[in-house]
Amino acid sequence: MSALPVEGGVPAGNGAARDIVFGLVTLAAGAFCLLWLIPVGIKIPPRVPFAAASPDFYPRIVAWATVALGVALTGIGFASVASGRRIAAEAFFPAGRAGAVRSGLATAALFLYLLLIQPLGLIAATSLLMVAHAALYEDRRMVIGVVLALLLPYANFLVFFHGLGVPFPLGIFDW
Repeated sequence: MSALPVEGGVPAGNGAARDIVFGLVTLAAGAFCLLWLIPVGIKIPPRVPFAAASPDFYPRIVAWATVALGVALTGIGFASVASGRRIAAEAFFPAGRAGAVRSGLATAALFLYLLLIQPLGLIAATSLLMVAHAALYEDRRMVIGVVLALLLPYANFLVFFHGLGVPFPLGIFDW
């Protein structure tokens, strides 16, 4: 018999501890980026016309989002412990061997994406990454996924490159 209360057949147990640890590691990664990596690694020119043009603006947004995700995951873990049952953390993170393989392939796709940004450009590389992730997670609406993979990076390019003047690696689109 389990010492932990069970509701719906899923005790809080080790899964809650895993959520807490993963949440704290995610929180630490975001804090590391905010407190050391961004200030040390990104040079900011003395005069920046507006905040969105600053080289550290978007990395800070991503780092703060990472901190928020870490806080949320840690909260899910503590809520699981307090209630004695698993909160729906599995809805956010794939479980089991198939989930681990998908997560590994998604991570490999991100590293490949980083290698392809310069030669292909941000638009093409992002489109390929979005299609790969849609296929990897077996999106049933693949046609919509492909259309979005083509339109969203281009819309992003129009807003940031033409609208805000943020330089992008153009790759194959550098005409």
